[in-house]
Amino acid sequence: MSRASASLGVAGVVGGLFLISPAWAQVTKIERTPTEVRSSDSAYFTTAPTDNPALFFGVAFDDVRLVDFNTAPDGALVEGGDVTAQYGSLGVMMNGIRISAFIYGGNNYGAGFATEDNQAQVFTFAAPVKAVGMVNTSPDKDLVQFYSGPAATGTLLFSFNDQQDLPLNFNIDRFVGGIADAGVTIGSFVLSNQSGDLELDELIFAIADPPTCPADFNGDGSVDAADLSVLLGSWNQVGAADLDGSGIVSAADLAILLAAWGAC
Repeated sequence: MSRASASLGVAGVVGGLFLISPAWAQVTKIERTPTEVRSSDSAYFTTAPTDNPALFFGVAFDDVRLVDFNTAPDGALVEGGDVTAQYGSLGVMMNGIRISAFIYGGNNYGAGFATEDNQAQVFTFAAPVKAVGMVNTSPDKDLVQFYSGPAATGTLLFSFNDQQDLPLNFNIDRFVGGIADAGVTIGSFVLSNQSGDLELDELIFAIADPPTCPADFNGDGSVDAADLSVLLGSWNQVGAADLDGSGIVSAADLAILLAAWGAC
């Protein structure tokens, strides 16, 4: 199990949520115990509200998806095998997570998933998400990271260690995750365990609403010279300024931006 040290200090605790100083963070940390999501068992998520997984976040979302690692819609789960595209239809790809039923906490909440030692578990979303978290059996200071791009690329939006600033406790499950701040979306979610296998029970994520003003790249509420600068800076490249979905930023995208000029 990981013994990674905490990377950030906790600024305060509000309503069971651990809030981090906003100096650079673009995601608000969430870490909840079974009791905090009204499980009938104080140690395990035995009756967690999976019929409404948004309750793990404490916030309502229009499109919340739950990956139950006991079953998979898009391919077989084989003991000792890897998980990559078995949950693609739910909107998430993985980096070859190794399946094992013989890990710490194995059958308390169903079959477990694990990685080889020192290999990060990377979850890439087909569409940007506003919130993501893991029902993570008996976490122990594992590193949790949120990136703006796929496969742990782009901007590192935020990171923390589970049970950060708390006494180490192997015997209470935790839901660890975060909610992106206004104007921010998450492209991938990473869990790292540096000294042993890590059981994963459920991945829960909320798809971001489509932007109401896609040419407003900086999210300031209007399409203006700042957004034009972003588009020109991405000319003939792949990027968020590809407004028509052609795969490259070109004159067609410039025309869309100019047609949207002004307040959103």
